[in-house]
Amino acid sequence: MKIALNASTLLTPKAGIGLYADKIARALIINPDYDVHLFFKGYWSKNFIKQNSKNFLFSKLINKLKSKSLRFENVIDTFYFNKYVRRIDIDLYHEPNFIPYETSIPTLITIHDLSWIHYPNFFFKEELIKFNNYFLKSLSKAVNIITHSNFIKKEIYNNFSYPLDKIFVVNEDIGEFFFLRRAVDCTSVLDKYNLNYKKYILCINTLDLRKNYKTLIRAYNSLDKKIQEEYPLVIIGMKGRYFEATINLINNSSNVIYLGHLPTDELSIILSGAAVFTYPSLYEGFGISPLEAMASGVPVICSNTSSLPEVIGDAGVLIDPLDVDLWSKEIKNIIFNKDIKENLINLGLKRIKSFPKNSCVNQILDIYKLILKNRL
Repeated sequence: MKIALNASTLLTPKAGIGLYADKIARALIINPDYDVHLFFKGYWSKNFIKQNSKNFLFSKLINKLKSKSLRFENVIDTFYFNKYVRRIDIDLYHEPNFIPYETSIPTLITIHDLSWIHYPNFFFKEELIKFNNYFLKSLSKAVNIITHSNFIKKEIYNNFSYPLDKIFVVNEDIGEFFFLRRAVDCTSVLDKYNLNYKKYILCINTLDLRKNYKTLIRAYNSLDKKIQEEYPLVIIGMKGRYFEATINLINNSSNVIYLGHLPTDELSIILSGAAVFTYPSLYEGFGISPLEAMASGVPVICSNTSSLPEVIGDAGVLIDPLDVDLWSKEIKNIIFNKDIKENLINLGLKRIKSFPKNSCVNQILDIYKLILKNRL
C-alpha cells in the first residue's frame, strides 16, 4: 500500500503538528504493509534523509520566489507533489496539517482544531488568507477527516456540514518519555536549569496569545512573595505568533523563567520534577501536555474550555481560563494540601490508561486500510 505523507512540518523544530507527523512517518517507515513516500516541500524521500536537488541554483531561486508569495508557493509545491504521485501511483495521500495539496488521488486530512475561526485576531494575515482560500475546497475533496476529539468533530460538522460518519476521532497518546521519576533521576537536568525537584510550577505550550499566558502570569504574580521565591514559574515552549507580548510579561515578572523550546528528553524530566502543571489555554483541539503531566505523576490545573474537559475528565482541576483569582487559589491548594495533590496524582495515573502508547498511530494505519478497502 503506497502512502504519501506531507512531512514538511519536520523541516522546522517540532511542536504539536510536527510531532504528530513525525510519529506517523516513523510508524510507516518500519511497517512492511506500507510503502511510504514523504514529501518535504519540493523533494521526496522514503526516510528522513534529504535528497540532493538535481539543480541546486534553480531550486534556490524557486525557494526565494516561494518565500515572497503564498500563492506562488502553493502552485510550485502542488506541481512538485503531483508530478511525483502520478508517476508512483500513490494509493492514499495523508495531509497531517489542515490543508492538502490539490490532487486527484484519494486524500485524508487531519484537522487539529478550528482556532482560526474562533480567534482570527491571534493569527497572521497570511495564515487567514490561506485558510479562507483553500480550507473549504480541501474539505470538498477529502475522502475522510481525522481529528483528535469529539468536540472538534462536532465543530467541523456544525461549521461546514461535513458528514459525521466520514470523520474519525483519533485521540493523541502518551509518548515513551513520560513517566514517574524519582528526584535522583531528574537531578542532572534540573541542575542544568537551576531547578529543584517538586519546587516549581510548570507550563508547557507555545508562546501564542491563544495559550493565555497572560492569566497564568497574573495569577502567579498575585501569589505571596514567599511562595514565588520557593516555587518559580517555569515556562517551556516555542515562540509562536505575537510571542513578544508574552516575553514582555515574563521579563516584567519576578521568578518567572522561560526556557524556550527543549528536546523531549529534557522536557520530560523537567515535567516529572514539577510540583504543579498548569494549562490555561483558551482553546485546544486536544491538549496532550496535561496528559503527559499526569503520566509523569504531576497534578494538573487546566482550562475548562473546548476539548479539554473531554480529555482531562475528572483527573485534573478544570477552571475558567480567565479567572485570575481562581488560578491563584488552585495553585496554592495543590502546593499546600497534600490530600488534594495525592488524589489528583492518582486520578491522573488512572486517566492516562485510556491513551496508551502507539494507540494513535495504530488507529491511523487501520484507517488507511479501511479507506482503501471501502474504495475497492
